[in-house]
Amino acid sequence: MERYENAGEVALKIRFAGVVAALFLAACGNPDPGAGVATRVIAKIDVANAGFEEPGAANRIPGWTLSQHAGVAAYEMTEDETTPSAGRASFRIRRTQPQVFGLLFQEVPIDAYAGKTLELSAMARTADVGPLGWVLYIDVPGGRETATPLTGTTDWRAVRVRVKVPADTHQVSIGAMLLDGGTGWLDDVKLNVVEP
Repeated sequence: MERYENAGEVALKIRFAGVVAALFLAACGNPDPGAGVATRVIAKIDVANAGFEEPGAANRIPGWTLSQHAGVAAYEMTEDETTPSAGRASFRIRRTQPQVFGLLFQEVPIDAYAGKTLELSAMARTADVGPLGWVLYIDVPGGRETATPLTGTTDWRAVRVRVKVPADTHQVSIGAMLLDGGTGWLDDVKLNVVEP
């Protein structure tokens, strides 16, 4: 029985074990439950101005409704041509004074897909967002499903949320909410019917 190993072999084994452990922990700690899972899209549902390419104005984005909790205007909401994920522009929301939430949303008819599983996905990024986050969501009768909030400062990343739609549903509300201070961006919004 060999009791001593070559120091180079030991170092290589330790590095290899560290890489395996890091990969395992990265897979376990993924905050996006849909990431890495192959999604079979059954149908694509139209989202108005999904890439924020239609020209708008400050606090007016074609196809979307912009809102906040209450009171004095506390958000700057606009198209942003400086750093889109794709295309000409993205959506940007920035909280300018304390407020509970600011959001953009749209109602989407889904009559043909009632009872199915929907997946809302988008590209999102943040700058200095507090711990409550920048959150993608789908509202269906009886509740709201949200993606994992993005916080701090992040580069563009894919976010997604899935929900099983009740059988008698005619429309859903999709959107994103800024629940804390900071700035959030959104681009390339997609709504798909997927296999559960």
